[in-house]
Amino acid sequence: MRWRTPDSNPSAREFYQAKTDAIIMRYGPDPIIHYHHGYYPDCRADTTGLADPIRERLRDAQERLLDRNIQVLDAHSALDEGKLLDIGCGLGGPAIHWAHTRQLAVTALTNIADHAMLVRKYAKVNRVSHLVEPVHLDFSTGYPAGAFTAAVCVESSCYIPRPALFRHAAKVVKPGGVLCVSDLFCTTERGRDLADTLFRTCMGYAAEYTTAAEQHGFQPAENQIITDKIAETALHVNAWSEEILHQSETDPALKNDMERSIMRHARMYRAYREGALEYRIMAFVKQCI
Repeated sequence: MRWRTPDSNPSAREFYQAKTDAIIMRYGPDPIIHYHHGYYPDCRADTTGLADPIRERLRDAQERLLDRNIQVLDAHSALDEGKLLDIGCGLGGPAIHWAHTRQLAVTALTNIADHAMLVRKYAKVNRVSHLVEPVHLDFSTGYPAGAFTAAVCVESSCYIPRPALFRHAAKVVKPGGVLCVSDLFCTTERGRDLADTLFRTCMGYAAEYTTAAEQHGFQPAENQIITDKIAETALHVNAWSEEILHQSETDPALKNDMERSIMRHARMYRAYREGALEYRIMAFVKQCI
């Protein structure tokens, strides 16, 4: 298996380090920033209007996806009674959202030191710093101290070798606890190559997760395929980018970035519709020994 992880290939970490300002500009500016897909129950995004309303509706869709992840965790664990581990927390949007809406204690892992500082800052601004603990750590090579009722990967498992993901999760998730994975999965090598090229991932097949889970004491408990519910994210992001391009003051560098982004998301949308990529929410319960 050809893993492209932050340690074996620094380009993934460097990729997101370099994209920090662009992510904040596109998915901010408020201090709760989500960098992941949205969830559209009716399989359709409202992409009308100006840039700010488009972005607000995108954020609503992103938080619906986070709520769906919590619903999966709730179905298989006593989530309110313990701590949640957010593996690959981005700029802290999911952790802050769960702390704010559910008052969950969340340890938020990121392998980028600057991002850990931003998560701390945003948690303070959102008045949940007592619940959100950012930790600078690469989960592909190590794991934090402590025991967690549940762990979740929102579009970050594709950067971690699956054996390491479940091996380290087995060290920190309590018996009977749950690991929830919310991510893209490839169904063809073409889909894998597309995602890996665009986002520096090492996209996997669902069977890789099931095999690694069972090898490390986790039992598959849920497997939702929701590709049709998330595909419109690509069109939603492109609608925002196109509105920015229409602004006369857009500088050449930003224009070039928006044009590349539109091309990337258009290719991803085609891959969703053609079945080369799919989106799943999978839950795995750690077995009691």
